Formats: sequence, C-alpha cells, structure tokens
Amino acid sequence: MNKQEKIRFTEETTVRALSPATVRAYEGSLKQFFDFYKGKAAKSLGLPEIKAYQRHLIEKATHSPNTINRHLTAIRVFYRWVYGRLDYTAANLPRMLIFGQELLEQSKQRRVQLRRRKYWEFLCLLVWGIRESQNRCELSTMFLNN
Repeated sequence: MNKQEKIRFTEETTVRALSPATVRAYEGSLKQFFDFYKGKAAKSLGLPEIKAYQRHLIEKATHSPNTINRHLTAIRVFYRWVYGRLDYTAANLPRMLIFGQELLEQSKQRRVQLRRRKYWEFLCLLVWGIRESQNRCELSTMFLNN
C-alpha cells in the first residue's frame, strides 16, 4: 500500500467514524495482505490473488473463521473505498471457501481431542489426589473455561 492509498483509506475510516480498534485491525490485516504480495502494487492485485491469500489463511490453520473473515473484510473495504471496486463484494468473494471447511473441521476435531485430554488429566488428578496447596475449585474452573 503506497502513501496515497494509505491517506485515502485513513480519510475513509475517519469519515465513517470507525472505532480505533477496528481501524487498527483493518490496518493490521491489510499489512499482512500486502506483505504476502510484497513487490506488487495494490491496484494490480485482483480477485484470484485475494482468493489465493484466503486459501493461505485457511491452510495456515492458526486462524479461526472469524479472523479470516475479518482479514477479507478489510481487503474488501480497502478496494471499495480506495479504488471504488465493487467486484470484490461478498457475492464474488465468499466468506469461506468450500475446501476450507474440511480444514476447519479438522481444526475443530483437534480442539475436541485437546479438551478430552484435559478432562482425563483432571480426572487423574482427582483420583490420584491433589496436594493441599492446590485448590480443586481452581482446577475445575480452569478445565471448564478451556
């Protein structure tokens, strides 16, 4: 993103009275996007490049669907506000790609397995006994919150 694009984007966020947290989130998402395509001008990037970036975010498997959608929203509003491109709307850029659903299901399964493991560890602690210095309520709260 060059200086003119940055200025235009900042003007739009000011006019639209976005919260500072939203602006920071959008700017962080855009920085990651443009770092991914380092050396290419923002104006030259099209829908195929955005979809490739979306695939990259999904395959990384460290992002939740909401985080991926926030990144895509930042990209959509950038191109809409700075270049007036409406071809990057939600109709043309799905929130989640179909092949990504399988990866997200795998991620969900990993979380369930981790939760089960924590449950068994907690049961073992209860069966084998917990030292007096450890608070059982604290452990059960820790388990239930994760």
